[in-house]
Amino acid sequence: KGERVMLPDYGMSLERYVFEPLDETTYFLVKQDILKTLDKYFSIVNVITLSVLSTPAEADRHELHVSLTLQLMDESLDIFDVEVTVG
Repeated sequence: KGERVMLPDYGMSLERYVFEPLDETTYFLVKQDILKTLDKYFSIVNVITLSVLSTPAEADRHELHVSLTLQLMDESLDIFDVEVTVG
């Protein structure tokens, strides 16, 4: 039976950006957090594209749109698109 490893800091804490302005600085910081998390927990992925932005309508509702395309660097070389709206 395999040993279970606890990862208490697994994932991201995007809630820290809830009250931040939706500007280029916040977009940059969110991107850096995403890249750092992927590098730490999913080192077998290659990030092809990553965008963090909001449209004027989303900005009025305080929403960020994150779009990510990544490729698994294993024998499959599968490519995944992930899109999420945070707000």
